[in-house]
Amino acid sequence: MSSNSRRNSKETLKHLAQYFEECTGLTAVHGVQYIGDRKRTWFERLIWAVIVTTSVSVCTKFVLQTYHKWQNAPVYVTIGTALVPIHDIAFPAITICPETKSNSSVYYYPDWIGRAFDKDVEISRVDRLKFEYISMICNRTYASSNFTQQKFDADIHNFLYNITPRFEDTFTNCQFANLVENCSEIFTPIFTREGVCYTFNALDRSKLFQKDVYQFSDFHQLRKKMISPYPRRAVSSGVTGGLQVELRAFVKDMDYRCATALQGFKIIVHDSSELPTQTHNYLRVPLNQAVFAALSPEVISTKKNLESYSADLRQCYFDEEKDLSHFRYYSRSNCEVECLGYLMENILGCLDFYLPRANISTPICGATQLEHIRMIERILATYISNTTSLNSRLEELLLKLIFDVAQSEELVEKSATICNCLPSCSSVEYSFETTQSDYYWYYFEGHKEYKDREYRSLINIHFKDAYYIPMQREEMFNIHFKAYAYYIPMQREEMFGSMDFIAYTGGLLGLFIGFSFISLAEIIYFLTLRIVCNAKLFGRKMWYGNPNC
Repeated sequence: MSSNSRRNSKETLKHLAQYFEECTGLTAVHGVQYIGDRKRTWFERLIWAVIVTTSVSVCTKFVLQTYHKWQNAPVYVTIGTALVPIHDIAFPAITICPETKSNSSVYYYPDWIGRAFDKDVEISRVDRLKFEYISMICNRTYASSNFTQQKFDADIHNFLYNITPRFEDTFTNCQFANLVENCSEIFTPIFTREGVCYTFNALDRSKLFQKDVYQFSDFHQLRKKMISPYPRRAVSSGVTGGLQVELRAFVKDMDYRCATALQGFKIIVHDSSELPTQTHNYLRVPLNQAVFAALSPEVISTKKNLESYSADLRQCYFDEEKDLSHFRYYSRSNCEVECLGYLMENILGCLDFYLPRANISTPICGATQLEHIRMIERILATYISNTTSLNSRLEELLLKLIFDVAQSEELVEKSATICNCLPSCSSVEYSFETTQSDYYWYYFEGHKEYKDREYRSLINIHFKDAYYIPMQREEMFNIHFKAYAYYIPMQREEMFGSMDFIAYTGGLLGLFIGFSFISLAEIIYFLTLRIVCNAKLFGRKMWYGNPNC
């Protein structure tokens, strides 16, 4: 290096040092002026450099923690203090599934189970087909090697419907809001995993499903034109303000081989816009028992200003964010049904008999597929319970099954999208408390002679309180995806907005280093405008400032 180059380098370093001293001497950031003050000792300047560096490091750590919290947990749910009457929300849909699967005079499962599984006994193809039909709603734990049918056609629906105990024999008395109702007009038949069930206060199939979804007979169809508003609402709390149904089962129809040792009725409580599934809250009503269930609604909505956050951050979908193929309204439950159907159709080439299907020609899974169906259901349950690593977890579980059935990366990727079933941003759930007692119906009605040949059960479902606690009382508005209006008792809000982040960060910067907006402006000034102005005032070579100062 030449002597001129060394001289120029020394001059540049000297000018930088001079400019740094001027900058630190004028800045409003506390402590920095002592570092650049050449009149102080090196020890003092070193101590202040350590102090300022430590403060900046600690402040940076806290700011990064705040930023991480802002990015990863920006939403929280609060509970309000105002009271909202329960008639401002819809009464839930109530689905009743008898544990008795068949009318013994039409088809008695115990008579056929031994013959069907005995290799030395020959039965006709029609009888074997009927047995495999009913095996789809009976105990599904029997080995699939005992069955022969891989696919069913739509006849399974006719068979299951025809062997089900007659509706008028099962439902003997219905009341809503203390008014007697015709049970056949307020309940509609539907297919669930339990077989034929009956649902009250659910949306009509024209509003629940997309137009191209295949419908069996009059299932999911309201029996009469309901008065507005619908779904129904409770006008009061307590046992007189809810739904009360008396149910009957006959001794001759009891079948402990098809179902389980738990006889009676399964009651599923769900939203009117949802298909009842195993994931919903349900309760059991034993035979000759009266069960009273007091409901507490848990309603959550989300403010529109959270639309700027991703669904994964706010942990919910707005109704326009995720469309479903078979349902008109998004909910986590409906999404899970579609996910289950997609996995079955693309892995097994068929659907379980109760799942919605857009094409009537889509095969129904036969009894030989029960083992694979159970595996897919376990995959879905495991996937949903591991929401921290959705895609990788689903891929791992799917591949265990796909390698035995089919291999498709596209299936894994699309399944991860379809099966990402976050809650709806506006949803309602129902928790309940139950009480139970013996039901001496035969004494009350004076029919002791019926005691030994039939059972009666009573279920009463009502709101526990006349009011519930909302987070915020707002003007009632129509939530499109639910097809009815809500007052909002709980609501997702921002944990940290942009202004909250700025205020929090500014507080930390001010606390540790006395930094403010003016301090930032000074730094920018010294790095840009002051250099330009110095060059203009003193010449380009004097960019570092007045040499006489």
